[in-house]
Amino acid sequence: MVPAFVKALLLLALGSSFGYADTFNYGDRDGNLFLDLSISEAESNRREWGLVEPWTSDYISALQENRYGDAIWARYQMFGDTSNGTFLEYPQWTVREAIEEDAIGYRLHARDNWKYAMTVYANSSKDTQSDILELMFDVNRRSYYRLFRDQYRLHKRFQQSEHVLPNCDCWKTAQDEVDSVLELK
Repeated sequence: MVPAFVKALLLLALGSSFGYADTFNYGDRDGNLFLDLSISEAESNRREWGLVEPWTSDYISALQENRYGDAIWARYQMFGDTSNGTFLEYPQWTVREAIEEDAIGYRLHARDNWKYAMTVYANSSKDTQSDILELMFDVNRRSYYRLFRDQYRLHKRFQQSEHVLPNCDCWKTAQDEVDSVLELK
């Protein structure tokens, strides 16, 4: 809590340009939303994390070049649980939806960290995933009523994606379940 307070004081005293480049402490799990792995942690490629390429290298280079939208996009995919922008375990759930849900959660429940992150992300440059930062700034402009409504919508969407299996004939599966219940009667 104290480091966040000191960062905020320095940010106010020195202006918003202070909050980027050398002062952005990647890996500060409490202060840097979405970018919680430092460059050195990503480079260490700890086997238990299961980091995959090209996402890990993309994450590192994006951080080094202050391309925060690209870094966020890579961060959500560098653990190998996604393919073509969707999660392998939940193929109906996109990386973009996961980022939006997390952004809404951070905005609602980690307000100080969210405000700091927005000042940092405002200084992003040359992003190829500029839509990710546009999403962040859109979430930042939403009313609290809309945030809670969108959080509920995304949560319901995720719950629905949990029950969809790839290449599943859901109608046939449901009919088989109904038939088995009828046989028990």
